[in-house]
Amino acid sequence: MTQVEHSPMANAIRALAMDAVEKAKSGHPGLPMGAADIATVLFTQFLKYDADHPDWPDRDRFVLSAGHGSMLLYALLYLTGNPDMTLDQIKHFRQLGSLTPGHPENFHTKGVETTTGPLGQGIATSIGMAVAEKMLAAEFGKKIVDHRTYVLVSDGDLMEGVSQEAIALAGHWRLNKLIVLYDDNGISIDGPTSLADSVDQVKRFKSAGWAAELIDGQDQKAIAAAITRAQKSNKPSLIACKTTIGYGAPHKAGTAKAQTLRAVATDGHRLAQMEVELPKGATGMPGIIVPRKTVGEVHRLMEDGETEVTIELSPGKIRFTIGQTVLTSKLIDGTFPDYARVIPVGNDKELVVDKKEFEAAVDRVSTVSSERGRAVKLSVNAGRLLLSVTNPDSGSANEELEVEYEADPIDIGFNSRYLLDIAAQIESEAAVLKLADPGSPTLIQDKEQRGALYVLMPMRV
Repeated sequence: MTQVEHSPMANAIRALAMDAVEKAKSGHPGLPMGAADIATVLFTQFLKYDADHPDWPDRDRFVLSAGHGSMLLYALLYLTGNPDMTLDQIKHFRQLGSLTPGHPENFHTKGVETTTGPLGQGIATSIGMAVAEKMLAAEFGKKIVDHRTYVLVSDGDLMEGVSQEAIALAGHWRLNKLIVLYDDNGISIDGPTSLADSVDQVKRFKSAGWAAELIDGQDQKAIAAAITRAQKSNKPSLIACKTTIGYGAPHKAGTAKAQTLRAVATDGHRLAQMEVELPKGATGMPGIIVPRKTVGEVHRLMEDGETEVTIELSPGKIRFTIGQTVLTSKLIDGTFPDYARVIPVGNDKELVVDKKEFEAAVDRVSTVSSERGRAVKLSVNAGRLLLSVTNPDSGSANEELEVEYEADPIDIGFNSRYLLDIAAQIESEAAVLKLADPGSPTLIQDKEQRGALYVLMPMRV
């Protein structure tokens, strides 16, 4: 059996997901990057499979119920030696005719156990797979049929009603060869899952007759130990893995090249990079990586007026003392892809807008839609910006603003929700949108604080 080091493989998954989505200008890198550690532990230490023969009858099944994170599965197939999943296929992610469509398709790509698109479908299908294994083992014996079914689910999967029916049946039938790995990153496309859901999933599964526990989804030892426990259980198992979406986009505190606190975050549609001066007391701090939430909290405390910062390092931990507040955080090992490569560099059409006027105009035009996520069209031409939204049910809305713009006319669409979210982060009176063309990412900056960058993917209008 080939031995694989954990970090290089997990980081390769992250890099492939990031690059494939960026090349396609479409897709979701957040889940593959956040769940890379879970998948690496599973595929290198537990999963029984033959990459050359993905249809081997007694293989373990791996179901990616969160089909929008398809690059996780494609990266795994490529890295484990699936002969059909070449690097060229990954380079053609989401392109017509490739083996790497936006959501995995069972009859199209070898190694994909089931087609997953609608949330909840994958976990429901996996119950059927576990039932089939149990029935076949009873008929032919465990020497012939003895495999497990592993499922990676997202928050969205568990919000769907079909998931309740599925987990209730699995618990009732005691399908102990079924192990569900829950990517508990707390984020949905609309923002924090707390906006719409407050279910304790561990308690929910336990009440349905499952073994269930919560672990650190970025700790490879914790993941391995949890899977080992699940394999020994006489019940189906849920392992809720607490992860950070987009994990691996480097949230660095202090490097030799730039004495700054730096945070980078992505949710699959936009990327934000924030830099502030390193607080007093941190000079000479070695280059380390800390979680995004920690960087954000330190930044918030600094904004509140605290400037005296003491930083202490110990193996595996960093401790910030800021005024009367003490903040301790786990350090993250490893070297991650350079997200600077994702930031557009050739955007030469510069649009300067009044932040408040722009935010108010986007908010007004987007109200004609019952769904705030509809695209808003920006038509820019010689000092004028026209924002428009058209909804077949409720009509249309337009807003015109005076702006600074001297380049060629351009029409481009964006998700209004994301525009409002980014506008809310701009602190000065003006924002700068650096445009390229209607199909390329746009770079948005705070005019006065050019260290804050936002990359926003366009939408069709």
